[in-house]
Amino acid sequence: MRKRTSVSIRKKGLNKIFGDYKDTDEEQVSQGDIKVEMKSNEEMKYVDRELTEEEKEALKKFKENDEEIDAILEKVIVGLGELQIKGNTLNQQIDRQNEMLKKTNQKVERTHLRLIQQNNQLKDVLQKIRSTNK
Repeated sequence: MRKRTSVSIRKKGLNKIFGDYKDTDEEQVSQGDIKVEMKSNEEMKYVDRELTEEEKEALKKFKENDEEIDAILEKVIVGLGELQIKGNTLNQQIDRQNEMLKKTNQKVERTHLRLIQQNNQLKDVLQKIRSTNK
């Protein structure tokens, strides 16, 4: 795997910035000045000049940071997968409960209609009883 990059070096301070930064006030090392080639064993080969120890250390730190970010992203991916499973389980449970609520609502409506009918029948019976008692 081959990678080429340019390196921007801040002369004041410890930070090294790597990549193409064309709008910076600091002195830049152009893409033609340094070429970094990644070998399969992750060893660096420098075509135009050797990097300083500071630059090598910065590249090493970059790699460590990338590995740390990759590990964190892996945890995020696992967490999102677990959340998806839990979400799907909740969705299935809600669907089952909705079906149960539909059936319960139908039973309540039938029972309500039956109560109305029985209430009307009781009214009729009471009216007949009251009319015969007069």
